[in-house]
Amino acid sequence: MKDNTKKWLKYLGCLLSAAFCIGILAWFVRNTLPVMQVVQELLPEEKEPLVMLAFFLGSLLLVIGGIVLAVAQRIRELQRGEEDEAKKY
Repeated sequence: MKDNTKKWLKYLGCLLSAAFCIGILAWFVRNTLPVMQVVQELLPEEKEPLVMLAFFLGSLLLVIGGIVLAVAQRIRELQRGEEDEAKKY
């Protein structure tokens, strides 16, 4: 019973930390989109600011994707019983 509780807490810790990080990055994404719209309205002929904002937005989305992949890998490790492998090193 105690071992299952520890495993459940490891799943919960993994998911909560990922959700927190994704929440912060999603907040940045949400605030970037209106800025892109304002820049396009103010400077319709300029493309450089939009390219920079699109790069920033794409970078954030890539980081979110990396977090999702890391969480999936950690869950697979927990399912295979490898949760204590890192302690060996």
